[in-house]
Amino acid sequence: MTKYDHVWDLNRYDPEEQSRIDALKRRPPAKWMLEGRPTGGRSGYLEVMREGSGLSGQMTQQQFNRQDSSFRRKLRKVLSEYRNRTTELLEAEKASREQTLSLRKTWSFSKLVERGLAISDLQAYWLSSNARHYGKRVAVFRKVGMQSFGWNKLRPGDCVVLTPQEALGESILLEEPVIEGTLIDKGRTRVRVAFDEKYAQVDVEGVLAWRMDQGSNDLFERRIERALEAIEHDVDFIESLAFHDSQVRLSGCKVIDAVLGIPPPPTRRATGAFSQNSALQDWLSRISHSLQKSQDPQIGLNTSQVKAIAAMLGNRISLIQGPPGTGKTRTIAEAVHLLKSHFKVHQPILLTAHTNVAVDNLAEGAVNRGLKVVRTGASARTRPKLREHSLEALAGQHPLMPELIDVRRHIARLQLRLGFSLDSEEGGDADSLGRTIGVPIEASGFTMAAQPERLTSAQAADLRGKLARGYRHAYVLWRRITRSILLQADVICATAVSSCSNDLEQIDFPVVFFDEGSMATEPTSLIPLIKGCQHLAIIGDHKQLPPVVASLDAKLGGLGISLFERLINEKAAPSVMLNEQYRMHPAIAEFPNETFYEGALLNALRTHGIAPLHSRFFRAEMNAQSRTSTSAAGATTAALGPTHHYLSFVNHTGTERKVDDSVQNRAEAKLTMQVVVDLLLRNPELQGHQIGIVTPYLAQVLLLESLLRGNLKQSWADQLGPRASALGEVDVHTVDGFEGREKAAIIFSTVRSNSDGYVGFLADARRLNVALTRAQRALFVLGDLRTLDSAKVGDVGMQTIGAADLDALRAYAKYVRDKDVVVEARDVLATKNGP
Repeated sequence: MTKYDHVWDLNRYDPEEQSRIDALKRRPPAKWMLEGRPTGGRSGYLEVMREGSGLSGQMTQQQFNRQDSSFRRKLRKVLSEYRNRTTELLEAEKASREQTLSLRKTWSFSKLVERGLAISDLQAYWLSSNARHYGKRVAVFRKVGMQSFGWNKLRPGDCVVLTPQEALGESILLEEPVIEGTLIDKGRTRVRVAFDEKYAQVDVEGVLAWRMDQGSNDLFERRIERALEAIEHDVDFIESLAFHDSQVRLSGCKVIDAVLGIPPPPTRRATGAFSQNSALQDWLSRISHSLQKSQDPQIGLNTSQVKAIAAMLGNRISLIQGPPGTGKTRTIAEAVHLLKSHFKVHQPILLTAHTNVAVDNLAEGAVNRGLKVVRTGASARTRPKLREHSLEALAGQHPLMPELIDVRRHIARLQLRLGFSLDSEEGGDADSLGRTIGVPIEASGFTMAAQPERLTSAQAADLRGKLARGYRHAYVLWRRITRSILLQADVICATAVSSCSNDLEQIDFPVVFFDEGSMATEPTSLIPLIKGCQHLAIIGDHKQLPPVVASLDAKLGGLGISLFERLINEKAAPSVMLNEQYRMHPAIAEFPNETFYEGALLNALRTHGIAPLHSRFFRAEMNAQSRTSTSAAGATTAALGPTHHYLSFVNHTGTERKVDDSVQNRAEAKLTMQVVVDLLLRNPELQGHQIGIVTPYLAQVLLLESLLRGNLKQSWADQLGPRASALGEVDVHTVDGFEGREKAAIIFSTVRSNSDGYVGFLADARRLNVALTRAQRALFVLGDLRTLDSAKVGDVGMQTIGAADLDALRAYAKYVRDKDVVVEARDVLATKNGP
């Protein structure tokens, strides 16, 4: 008997061990539970509800049952209509995406590379077997000659398809990929990709050159489909059964009545998760009357942030609008800290958002506040300094992990003896085996057996029995590890899509704080709510970027309107706006505040002390350099105000050109580079990563990338001398890729310059708001005032741009003139001491 057999006794079936598995594996509710059918169990549940509601003296049990059943019928009818309508919109969006993917397959490889969807000329090698990424073997891919990748759309966590380049040349991608993996991280010259075990023996070094294409998966669609099913479930009834049967996991959403605008009857308690917390309720009462006790927590936030926290904790649904720089993340972290440290709420709270960047921001804010954080989801997308808080990393430190590793190794040896082929029906791949037991199988030393051990039928049956028992042991250990980690957490941070992952099956989420809610479609927003949510706070800003929807039919049908925006517009829940911004100098904040927030934003005291940057593209410095006593508007140089040191509109007439389905402006791209070089030369302390370039068009991004990091960068690098390396650190993104970011200096390349005045995406007020609110110390807007003055969009543009506001664009053209911050590019470039 081996050491393993002695410890786990794989030679016999253990009923006690099976009961441990059953206890750890929470089963989905039965269909009669989900539908709330009038069974004997439900009758008993309704009797308890009637007694608890205080209505026992006002109506008979029959009346109570009838009223509750009437509510459920009405709710089911509304939910069914809602689900059908939403499914139609999702089908239209899916068809649009599939059409785009089909079109992409017809593109040449060079076009895919140009669009940032593929990388060419890659060489690869495997890392050592000890350098696995959560059990998966890792390969490094880098450009031939260690060249920079340049701009592309590939991001950590993406599915990627690798194909030998010489096998395809310029042809389209093969129908069946050679190997698929997950992008772990990406640098300027190399990427790391993790592969399932079935690809672990591929000779990556034997291929002269690889091509890497962005892949796709249907996880997002499957999770939304599951959410739309779950919102029809009677979660109150399921919870009453789960109280006596911990194996039943919750399915449904307790706030769905409020989401759909259906008033609950007296038979249902429409209360939040903290209605019975007397200490919290007393504090909320004092806050509402501006009273305070000596023992009350000292929050250290501004008035609007405190009001936001009170709304988040005091209402079953609340909406918090967070304009740029108003401290959304800090407010959320402080709300959770209050619940945990002062009001002793022990249930882990779900902090979720639409993107991994926002989730990492939430996790980082919670860590900084001293909270116990578990970051779950795609480990490849997690910010490196948060890896120690990931579920996988925490599991690696758990006392039971050495035991689990031992089990994994034993499973791998058994697989090897049985000659499991990674592609065989009997074995399946290691990843599939891992999913079977709910834990990734790290096959240390496991390779495909070319010549499996010769076994008799009895020996093979015995080994298969041991293997099955090994799976059960591994399952129990993994569940015990993850359950203990999750239940000890203060907060669990996950994207909306990953909030219903298998790893989180063991825990329900009655309290959900959803950041970036205005960027998620309404169906996406439902995903984190289907695990028994009874208390929801959505944080967002419908004045910034909306959900990304590709289908025009889906957009016109309402899919482009987030749940946050719909509830705000319908005034369906209490809302608070954070009204003090800490990011921008007031000169930069003035126009967005007046135009998009009706002047409601206050500038924090510290913003007045933000130091300006130096640039000859500012009106103040241009005047000083030319030693002119009078500005273009007739004001003396001495009369120039703070705006002239922080904001500049650089006017030019360089003509745009169409590139495929995008727009590009070469003259403006060159002008953008001149501003970048000028900033780096005149501000020695300014680093490249503190400069951001934002533009509405992908074609302009590609052009700027080539100037910053491609074949065209040398002339700019020569001007910078020792500072040339800073060019490679400058961030360039479309407006959609820049929300949530901030930089010391922002250069907004508007691109549009034409005699007809067509402005396309510039007409989207939300994109304009985002572009104008990323800068802390300096904002340069490059464009053609003639085009902005006569701004217009075509009929199709009015449909595709969800928030077309030509008045805002024209108002900005008037604003920069009135503030006298317009500088003519030709005048600046005519001065002697410039690049």
